Amino acid sequence: MKHTFLTICFYLLGAFFVSAAEKPLILLSPDGMLKVEVRTEKGLLTYSVYRADQCLLKDSRLGMQLENGTQWGTDTHIRSQKRKSISEKIVSPNYRLPSFQSVCNELDLRMKGNYGIIFRVYNEGVAYRFYSTEKKPFIIQGELAEFNFDKDYTTYMSYSTAAKGKDPYAMAFQNLYVKAPLTAFDTDNVAFLPVTVDYDNGVKLTITESDLEAYPGMFIKGDGKTTSLKGKFAPYPSRMDYHPWRHMSYVAERSDYIAKSEGTRSFPWRILAVSENDTQMPLNNMVYALASPNRIGDYSWVKGGKVAWDWWNDWEFMA
Repeated sequence: MKHTFLTICFYLLGAFFVSAAEKPLILLSPDGMLKVEVRTEKGLLTYSVYRADQCLLKDSRLGMQLENGTQWGTDTHIRSQKRKSISEKIVSPNYRLPSFQSVCNELDLRMKGNYGIIFRVYNEGVAYRFYSTEKKPFIIQGELAEFNFDKDYTTYMSYSTAAKGKDPYAMAFQNLYVKAPLTAFDTDNVAFLPVTVDYDNGVKLTITESDLEAYPGMFIKGDGKTTSLKGKFAPYPSRMDYHPWRHMSYVAERSDYIAKSEGTRSFPWRILAVSENDTQMPLNNMVYALASPNRIGDYSWVKGGKVAWDWWNDWEFMA
């Protein structure tokens, strides 16, 4: 009888710890309409995004792989968490507004392994970024950025214009948008940001980024079968060459990793801008709000104006 009682106690205690480990961390937008759920079940770092009762993203994995074999987002252990509400006036010269108020709620998760991740939820969308507390230089082999949707929604994708078989990341980032379901992704190509997903009820989610510095921009890739998208990143240049007729350098060869880091730093923000109608999309301030603050000091000498792109006319300025 005594052994049976102890067995039951241990079983209940174990169930309690499993339940506690699987309980998601929840972060709401200031108006309560958007919600992020962060989970670390079985050591895997995932997040889900909801608008009211509608699921926008479900159990999407996050992570980074270092050259030394370290995997951020795998075998995850949260050392500490900090929450705060942020409200700041952002001065925005030469923008569509001279200034604007930026308001969000933040969750900062410090992980075992000299890294962390920050989530922010605005009324206009969700953003997250990794950061490193490592003191020594290291190399980032790759990044895992999943976007898992629960249905085969309509997307608006703009694909790389690079010739087939050529470097898909070497292009002018100019193309028409293709309207197609998630499962109709062109698997022979990558899409560049922004990418928009239409939930068929007026709600749209636009994937983009901000504060991109000393790191490759994110592209999007689908498998043509499932309703999941993944981030793709241009490998680090290993050799540059030169176009004499264009007077410009280009990437001739690439490495097998995506970035180098001198140590402690923050990585780019991944942004999920949410709109209820199309008129809200160009009014979203998240990219500007999440960019690094001014570092040049006095910028009063910068004046907005017009420019004539004469380089489009037979490269006239090079003649």
